[in-house]
Amino acid sequence: LKRLNRPLVEAKVYQETDFSAEDFFNISLAENTKRRNLNPIEIGNFLESASVSLGLNNAALAEQFGGTLGIGKPGQKVSHSTIHKYRKVNQIRLRGESPEIISDVINEKLQFSIASEILAPIKSGEDRDSFYLQLVKPLAPTRPQLTKMLDLLGNMAPSLNEAIALKSVQQALAKANKSAQPAATL
Repeated sequence: LKRLNRPLVEAKVYQETDFSAEDFFNISLAENTKRRNLNPIEIGNFLESASVSLGLNNAALAEQFGGTLGIGKPGQKVSHSTIHKYRKVNQIRLRGESPEIISDVINEKLQFSIASEILAPIKSGEDRDSFYLQLVKPLAPTRPQLTKMLDLLGNMAPSLNEAIALKSVQQALAKANKSAQPAATL
């Protein structure tokens, strides 16, 4: 106020008991989204907190907060599966797994849709990290290429990490990394 050269500010004072837990989540969400857009990890964290505190399932979260969060397709209701994707990526963060994936989602170096639909379903953090760091990040494959890579690797060894470590796969990766079209070459 001093920097704005204003002597007074209008304010309203409320008691905590004037609001329900749901009101607090709505106020928090409105405040955060007015300042800047939330990144996908912050959205997932918000949804997880709201679910735990308010006892809401994904469908109720979609109904209650989907529009305010600005997720999903414009003009359409947010689906419970969209909410599930945000919470799934947030679970990776909460477990302390795949910090580079989380960082790259936050810094918009990795599409949220790839993180939530391709990487998050990989149950093993070691497999997920290996797949991301050795194939996804350096090769920048398309979604169909990613799906094909997962299928091929899944048939080569019991785990993705073991398949990626195979000599034949490492040789193919080395060749692909030297190519002008690395993902297509692999």
